[in-house]
Amino acid sequence: MPPKETLFDDDFLKKLEYLNLMSKQMVPGHLHGEHRSKKKTSSGIEFSDYREYVSGEDTKNVDWRTFLRLDKLLLRTFEEEADLPIYIFLDSSASMNCGKPSKFDYARKITAAMCYVGLLNQDRVNLVGFNDGVDNQLSSRRGKSQIWNAFRFLEAMTTQGSTSMAQSFRGFFSSRRRRGLVVVISDFLDPAGLERA
Repeated sequence: MPPKETLFDDDFLKKLEYLNLMSKQMVPGHLHGEHRSKKKTSSGIEFSDYREYVSGEDTKNVDWRTFLRLDKLLLRTFEEEADLPIYIFLDSSASMNCGKPSKFDYARKITAAMCYVGLLNQDRVNLVGFNDGVDNQLSSRRGKSQIWNAFRFLEAMTTQGSTSMAQSFRGFFSSRRRRGLVVVISDFLDPAGLERA
């Protein structure tokens, strides 16, 4: 029996490792998994701004030098570091099955590469297959070791049905989700659905 062909063969894995090396060279000293949050706190890593002191607050972050200059109590505020949820939507409608290799095979490899980069950066990656609704999903993974779960998930995906982006996105985001980066990988044969979404 001939060996089963795998979508993510050794050649593809070498390309992912090369992508990893290139990203390290392009952004030296980058601290992975750190994205600035809009939330201002009294503790955090990076100074953000000043705000007026309100009676009863902890005086730990009062800027005493500013007080001596301006005769006004001001608190230092900081930006909180947060992880970035990434939602990768992969079109699994029947129209993706065209060509040799199919658009779907290319799309799964692109999805795997984006997932790999997100996991390397310690971001929470969510994979969602959709056609006329949410077909299947692999929720919230973090860390490079999770790439194998993503590969298995993507290899098990099949194409079927028609496309309705609006219905799929509405269905997925109807339950409360954190804000994050949304990536859609599709042949976009339903552009009106994207506009409505």
